[in-house]
Amino acid sequence: MGRRIGAGRVLADLLEKTAGLLASGTPLYAARLWGAAEAYRQRIGAPMETVSQSDYQHDLKTARAASCPVSFDAAWSVGQALDFDQAADEALEALGSYGAAFS
Repeated sequence: MGRRIGAGRVLADLLEKTAGLLASGTPLYAARLWGAAEAYRQRIGAPMETVSQSDYQHDLKTARAASCPVSFDAAWSVGQALDFDQAADEALEALGSYGAAFS
């Protein structure tokens, strides 16, 4: 629905925010979502807003520190190959698991 109403930037933001939630616990999952968000942003021509850069860089650093660099880069590449619907499904699944951990 978000794509139909032209909210592509918001959708990419949501993928990135979800990845941020996963950064320390499941960094490779986060890398996949960041890779997908990056590819989606490139396709729609919507760069990340400056206001989001600081949190993004912090979360990215956290995730990279918690994983093997080669595995992180591979997961990012896999994410870049996902179409938006696949990435959104993964994000929703990850959020469900994330929420279950706190129940």
